[in-house]
Amino acid sequence: MIVAVEVVDNSDLEENSAADGEDQERKRQRELQLGFKPQKELLYNQLLPYNETLDNEAKAWYGDIKANLSKALALRELRPGFITWASRFHSFHRLYGFCFPKGDHVALINMLYEFVTDPDIADRDPSLLEKAGNVLIKLLKRRELLEPSDLALEWRPLYVVYEKLLYSPYNFGMFRIRRENIEGLLR
Repeated sequence: MIVAVEVVDNSDLEENSAADGEDQERKRQRELQLGFKPQKELLYNQLLPYNETLDNEAKAWYGDIKANLSKALALRELRPGFITWASRFHSFHRLYGFCFPKGDHVALINMLYEFVTDPDIADRDPSLLEKAGNVLIKLLKRRELLEPSDLALEWRPLYVVYEKLLYSPYNFGMFRIRRENIEGLLR
């Protein structure tokens, strides 16, 4: 009878577990410094030579965007307020990813969905719907970041806006937006 004995080197396992522990501790410290747990960040930002200052920069920039975007929507300052801050959110998302808390993510979606489904906005300026819809799609695109219990959106108000914009007998094509763009956003 031949017995095979395998020798396992546990030193690699111990080094990996120590590195994982240090990584977890660094993540906890970073969350305490930021004040929230970032959802999904761009990994390549960690490789930048000035990555220590990125957290403060992202936090300050997101705070400005959140405050001014909500202020512009609350005051109905659509041009230039909403357009400016929606564009800045696009830039922020491109540079930092989802470096903001989950609660803010859900609140932004609800705020923009309420704006998109407002029938007065569709009547006055449908091009604003296109801008708000693009931001809303960016926020809704990452399904793994949101759970069904976090967010529930009614479909009826969106359908009413869809019908009003695309199939209204009173719409004589006077808007300067393409039908395909609105159809893609509202579907």
